[in-house]
Amino acid sequence: LVLALPSEVMRAKLGEAARAELAKKLLNRNIVQYALGGKEKEGKGPVVVMVDDSGSMGETDMGGGLSRELVAKALVIAIAAICRKQKRDLYVIAYSHRIAGEWQFPKGVITMEKLQEYIGHFDCGGTDWRAPVERACEITKEGDWKKADLLMISDGDCRIDDETYRLLEKARKRNVQ
Repeated sequence: LVLALPSEVMRAKLGEAARAELAKKLLNRNIVQYALGGKEKEGKGPVVVMVDDSGSMGETDMGGGLSRELVAKALVIAIAAICRKQKRDLYVIAYSHRIAGEWQFPKGVITMEKLQEYIGHFDCGGTDWRAPVERACEITKEGDWKKADLLMISDGDCRIDDETYRLLEKARKRNVQ
């Protein structure tokens, strides 16, 4: 399921009939998926993804009736597929005006249960980047997480204060990419 195209997986959000169709495709091994390949060396550091879960992400202005939320979740699933291929740990932080949820996927492996939990989650609050940036900085202080790449998925519909910029600069200086 991790290699399934995000559009296939996101159909599960469209109702019971769509979930049944997804299950049928999975059982028949007939789901459209990525064919990953390449010659990159493995052994890169983990990935921390901060995903905007605010109300503005629910807007359906992405074309085809897709919401920003669904596009963001599809990106996380695609990132998980890359992490799995590269054997990289993945930590996802959903946020709005607060930390709304956290999920850890060792080596990018997402179980069906965790995938359903993540896809079904939407906080719909305001937007504040400081809490997820602080949390990402906490996570990247120890062990292999010191080498983590930090990614933020957002519509950018918020104001970023000076302290948040300072936190990001501090993380960058610690060689967190």
